[in-house]
Amino acid sequence: MRGILGKFPVISVSLKGVSGINFDEAKAMLRGIIGTEALRFERILQKDRLSETDYQQYKQLIMLDNNGEFAITDS
Repeated sequence: MRGILGKFPVISVSLKGVSGINFDEAKAMLRGIIGTEALRFERILQKDRLSETDYQQYKQLIMLDNNGEFAITDS
């Protein structure tokens, strides 16, 4: 375990501020929080630092939809 300590970025997200009139609004707010935080570490997208699977999953975290909102899926 000590061999990997400090080698991977850790993204900490608080759900304290997530709210909404309904579930969909709260989910959209959560997507925004996760996407914005993931963008702070966009530099890790250098392919030599990630496996292809990790690279594709990270790209999905920061992908935007046609409305300019984060398009993170539920699955």
